[in-house]
Order: sequence, then structure tokens, then C-alpha cells
Amino acid sequence: MSRFLRGLWRPRYAVSACLLLVLLGVGGFVGGRALQYRRHLAAARAAFDDQDCDEARPHVAACLRLCPDSAEAHLVAARGLRRAGFYDEAAEHLDQCQRLGGATSDVVLEWAMLHAQQGELPDHEMFLMAKVRDGAPESGLILEALAAGSIHVYRLGPALHYLDELLAREPDNALGLIWRGWLYETQGRDLDALESYRAAVRARPRQPEARLHLARLDLKRDELAEAEEHLEYLHRRGYKTMEVLAALGRCRRQQGDLPGARALLDEVLAASADDADALKERGRVALDEGDAERAERLLRRAVELVPQDRVALYHLSKALTQLGNVREADEYAARLAKVEAEMKLLEDLYKKMSTVPADPKLRCEAGMICLRNGQDREALRWLSGAVQLDPTYAPAHEGLAEYYDRADQPALAAQHRRLAGRASGGRQPPGDGKPGG
Repeated sequence: MSRFLRGLWRPRYAVSACLLLVLLGVGGFVGGRALQYRRHLAAARAAFDDQDCDEARPHVAACLRLCPDSAEAHLVAARGLRRAGFYDEAAEHLDQCQRLGGATSDVVLEWAMLHAQQGELPDHEMFLMAKVRDGAPESGLILEALAAGSIHVYRLGPALHYLDELLAREPDNALGLIWRGWLYETQGRDLDALESYRAAVRARPRQPEARLHLARLDLKRDELAEAEEHLEYLHRRGYKTMEVLAALGRCRRQQGDLPGARALLDEVLAASADDADALKERGRVALDEGDAERAERLLRRAVELVPQDRVALYHLSKALTQLGNVREADEYAARLAKVEAEMKLLEDLYKKMSTVPADPKLRCEAGMICLRNGQDREALRWLSGAVQLDPTYAPAHEGLAEYYDRADQPALAAQHRRLAGRASGGRQPPGDGKPGG
């Protein structure tokens, strides 16, 4: 033992030496935990940037094990989950962040973006746009939230405006590119949508939603090699497994590989017997294989689950015709014609909205078409957009009351009936909502 260490262990220095060693050990332990925390937080941020919440969540959990009172970790989780559309989970983290750190400016901003992204624009849009005009460092995130919220209530003109501003600032913003691609699809601009989705994949190769949107459009356009590439990648990643397997089954069918399609779709249905997409595709495989009886059973169930699905209605009518059940086949063909007529009305309303974007009547009509065709989530978005444009528009409140009756939420249904009763029919835009009026 060196002279120095022997000196430390003299009785009068022994206590101090032990204390020094303990402090060094504790410091090393605390420093190690802090380093682990920072590593997990960085990994969570990176995964959230790729919209991979499955990968991010374990890193957030590790951060909170290492530092249970970390408002920072809760804020990172809230922001990442909000951007990915997990709003309830995001709100839980934001509640915890506020409890631990108070209502800081970051927390107030995140609450505003969370509400705006869910379509609650009237109460938050001005506040958020003021932040953008002031050059807030979160301006890109704010524009994302405003674009997503506008899409949520089908305010498509403002949505495109926000996306244009976002992508002018951040040309490689994957979410902005995905949402712009979706807007192009609604306008029938499939080639523009393809390029926007491809740009999103180039910007964020690990972003799963970009690949899924691209693969779906590829299948629609019969671009099967590209669709297969992206679906196989998503399957290896374990992303939305059943949805991806059903899409791969469709891809195999379109490639002419009926045994491969059958195996994939049977795997989905073994795990989820009422997967409407898998039922529809499996029914089409059965038709292609000449098994009209199996096709009829599968497609009938698909139509029960999604009554407005035009592809399922068409092939169910075809299967019934092959089985000689002409009367029922004609009934489903008539249902298909009615759905197609309703969808044509909806397309016409889209076009009118581009010229009269502030007319609540058009949005209300779109919402009622969706209600009639069992598209309740879309109906809610259209009708909510109508009352945002005019809170006194009675027909929209009546439609919302019908929606909430179906959703078994009687208190909200009653609230909208009261609002409809108080309203006088709402304001009419110049010229009664007609272009050029």
C-alpha cells in the first residue's frame, strides 16, 4: 500500500476516506443513470420522428423508470404521440408533464396543438398562427397540427394552404408530404399523390405510414412491384401486421398468385375473423378459383361489416349470379348503384366546396350522405366542420344529434338537439351559397 493510502487509513482519516469513496460511487451511479436517460430520450425522439410509436414507447418507459419525475420525457412522448394521431395517450402524458412542471409555455403550446390537430380550430387557430408569425421555433410543428386539424374537419382549402407554407419551410417534412398526397388523391390527382408519397419515403425511409399510403395507391394503379416492396418492408418491421398482410394478399391476387393470396388472407382471418378487407379479398380469390359458394359467404359478411363498400357489393352480386340467385344478385346490384350515386353526389360537393369553402350547407349535405351510407366517422368530421363555419346552422346540429344517437351518447345528442332548436336555420353565405351569387 502506498504511503498516501496508508495515511488515509490512519484512524483519524478513516471516516473521511470512507465517505469520499461512497460519494464517488454514488456520483458514478447517478451519472450512469443520467447517461442512460439521455440515450433513451434521444432514441425516443428519433423513433417519434419516424412516426414509429411502437419503437418509441419502450424508450419513454425507460426514461420514466430512470427519472420518474421527468416532465421533459412526458413532453417528448406527448408531442410524438400527438403527431402520430394517438390523441388520448398524448393527453395523458401532457397531463403528467403539467403536473410535474407546471403550465409552461411549451405545455400551453402543446395543448393548443393537440386540440387543433383534432379539428378544434376556432379556439386555437389564431393563437397558433400568431406563434408562426412571431417566428416560433415550433412553427413547423404548428403548421403540421393546423393542416391535420383542417383535414380532420375537411377544411381542405385551408389544409392545402398550411401544407404549402409548411413544405416551403421544410421541403422534406414527411407528414406534410403524406397529407398533401392524400389531398391530391381526394382530387383524383393520383400521379401527383404518388410523387408526394414517394418524396415522403425518400425523406424518411423508416416512416411506415408513408410506405403504407404509397403501397395502397400502387395497388390501386396496379404498380405491383413497388407495392410489394413497401408491404414486405412493413411486414418485416411488424407494422400494422393484419392490415399489411391483407394488402399483401391483395397484391398476390393481382399478381395472379392465388395460392399465395389465399394463404396470407387465411392467416389474417384466423386472427381476426371480421377483418372486412381480408374478407373482401378472400372472397375475390374464391371467385377467381371458381368457388362461388365460399365467395358468397365471405363477401356477404364483408358487406354486413361495411355496407357501402362498392367492391364487395359488386363481387357479391357477381357470386350470387354465378350461383343462380339472380333476384338477390339484382338487389345487391341496385344497392351498389345507389351507393355509387351517393358517392357521385359527394364528389360534386367536393367540387362546389372549392368555390364556396365557407358554406356550411355543403358540409352538412356531405355529412348526411356519409351517415346514410354508414360512414359515421366521416359524417362526424363533415358535420363538425359545418358547425365550425356556422355554430347556429340547425341542420348540422340535427345531423350531429343523429350521429351521437347512433354512437350511444345521449347527452351529446340532446345537446345538439337543443342547439338545433335554438337556431333559426343559420346564416347563408352570399348568393345562398351558389357560385357567383
